[in-house]
Amino acid sequence: MSSKIPSWVLIHKGKNKEIRSIKGHYYLYQVKCVWNKERKRPQKITESFLGRITETGLVKGSRQDKDKVKMTIDNIAVKEYGIACFLLEDNKDVLALLKQHFTSYNALFCAAFSRFVHHSPLKNMEHHYLNSYLSELLPQVSMSDKSLSALLLQIGSNRPAISAFMKQFTGQSIQDHECPSCICLLHRLKCPLFIALCLVI
Repeated sequence: MSSKIPSWVLIHKGKNKEIRSIKGHYYLYQVKCVWNKERKRPQKITESFLGRITETGLVKGSRQDKDKVKMTIDNIAVKEYGIACFLLEDNKDVLALLKQHFTSYNALFCAAFSRFVHHSPLKNMEHHYLNSYLSELLPQVSMSDKSLSALLLQIGSNRPAISAFMKQFTGQSIQDHECPSCICLLHRLKCPLFIALCLVI
């Protein structure tokens, strides 16, 4: 067996160390020999994985490294990407204006996204948000139906902020008897997400 193993591998062999060939690669393990009372004979036990043997030397590793790889694979999440990135990129001006007039601007944007893409009621918006890449681009946004209901109640009572926001798109003042959403729909039909935003607020 030793004659088939390259010399650059054999130099790593020593006391309580074992070389194993797996699919053409060489690995070094720490082993020990103990007496098996039941079988009444010596038994080899593998204590730890020392690393992979290459021509340039020993690449140290551990089982923890393998566990980290497994953990990474187990934590893979599949999220919708295309429409979220497109709408965020195409509506940076809307998000910037939301930020000027509302403290919870990210939540409003995500709510408009859910309404536009999924025709979603408030109770389902958190689900759509968490399963969209929007949750990575705009992280840690509270999208539960309770928090959104409270947010919309708060925003609905702040007509000056709504009027100031809408006026950014109409270029004219909004009177108390006029509907901001109707005015903006006429001036912003090229932006479907903005229409969804009007329906939200």
